[in-house]
Amino acid sequence: MFSNIGRKVRSLAWLFFVLCMVTVVVFAIGLFTSNDTIGGIIVVVLGFIASRIQCWTIYAIGVAADPAFPNNTGIFAHVGRKVKAGAVVLCVLGILLSVLLGVSIINGSAVTLRYLNNLSGVTAITSLTQAGINATALGVICIVVGSLISWVSSWVTYAIGQAADRR
Repeated sequence: MFSNIGRKVRSLAWLFFVLCMVTVVVFAIGLFTSNDTIGGIIVVVLGFIASRIQCWTIYAIGVAADPAFPNNTGIFAHVGRKVKAGAVVLCVLGILLSVLLGVSIINGSAVTLRYLNNLSGVTAITSLTQAGINATALGVICIVVGSLISWVSSWVTYAIGQAADRR
């Protein structure tokens, strides 16, 4: 069952990438058909980038688990370096998105609140602000917590890239 686990994990990386891309395409088609062209384009671009980085991460685990596997084939050549770069990119993007969302909440942007309410399916954000929770405090919490989550989660991805490089 666990024999040749490195090859199985590398195959899982390919399967994961294909499934993610199918999901991205289906979701983007849904956005395009609902006349949200910008949302569809954002989903396609960010979905491809995130899928690729996560695919490299899973593949790097397979490479690290299989010491006999050459680390220089095709799009997965030097996968450890790519995973480490991907960790930095995802960290920076996560921090930027957290800051943008937090600033938007602080500014009390009606568009942001309406979008977040539609996204969640409930009126939680509007209810919080109407219940007396200060929009500034909510925005700062979003910035701090979102940035911390992005930063800390990038450690795991970066460590996987280092393990693949040291192999």
